[in-house]
Amino acid sequence: MSVFKDLAWKIIKIIIEHVLLWDVKIDVKGLENLPNEKGVLAANHNHMYDSLILPLIVYKYTHRKIHTFSQYKTWVSPFKLKLLRKIEKGLFKKNLTQIFLGDIFEQIPVCSGIKALNRKAYKKAGQYLRKGDFIAVFPQGDIKNRKKGQLYDGIAKVAVYNKAPIIPILLWNDGKKDTISIKKDFKKYKVVIGKPVTYFLNKEFKHKNQFKSLAKTILDEIYKLS
Repeated sequence: MSVFKDLAWKIIKIIIEHVLLWDVKIDVKGLENLPNEKGVLAANHNHMYDSLILPLIVYKYTHRKIHTFSQYKTWVSPFKLKLLRKIEKGLFKKNLTQIFLGDIFEQIPVCSGIKALNRKAYKKAGQYLRKGDFIAVFPQGDIKNRKKGQLYDGIAKVAVYNKAPIIPILLWNDGKKDTISIKKDFKKYKVVIGKPVTYFLNKEFKHKNQFKSLAKTILDEIYKLS
């Protein structure tokens, strides 16, 4: 991490912890289940704050970075997203959101229908895992998809391709669930970290349904923590 990014990260971390979340009681359980080496963290997604709080909590206790898969539609305007889906090439000039999520939080953009972007995401995830960092994925994609019962197999592909264990994590808050608002409406936030799932590491994956099956298993493990 460059000096600028390191400084920006520390400043934003302080702002989020001591300004945005100053009145929130955060309860963390299962920290002993985080591996000392690489790992893929799989969590449910209830609130817009999830992708900010989870990296901060893990960094606070382990001093290790989390690189979260993030929906690209939060990075660009709907027009640009529609255009990207059609041409599948070239990224537009960075806006403030891209600088904040990409450069400082080092999140990884993904988007259904943009194959080139997703291939780049898997490659980037592999680079981070080889460094011993954590990758975090929300198997259900965004918050709206959770309500629809949507499930993506990206979590399985990242773990299988990089021979990395998957750690299920349950995120809970006492505010309004499934909200896409950036308004903080909760006073309590809970993080429950489950035991690593490793049974698949020595298996050979040849069919697409194997990845879907693994993703479904991981989602079940997440909700068993409730």
